[in-house]
Amino acid sequence: MDFKEINALSIKELFISQIEEMILSGELKPGDRLPSERELADKMNISKTIVHDGIRELSRIGFLDVVSRKGVYVADYTSTGNLDTL
Repeated sequence: MDFKEINALSIKELFISQIEEMILSGELKPGDRLPSERELADKMNISKTIVHDGIRELSRIGFLDVVSRKGVYVADYTSTGNLDTL
């Protein structure tokens, strides 16, 4: 018998994928402000830690700008993105 490996995405990966999809589809546009981490966690029924880690990863790859004490904004990834953005 030949069993294949089962790969399931983590909740964090699903969160990142959903936000990326919203940005790439134009639903979220550069400059748009995201709700707070707490609001996103409540709306998506996930933990605030997952949201925080996902936002940090999306910022690292160039999709989001985190402005201390002001909020999280969609970055203009076409001009500020890096190789990870691709």
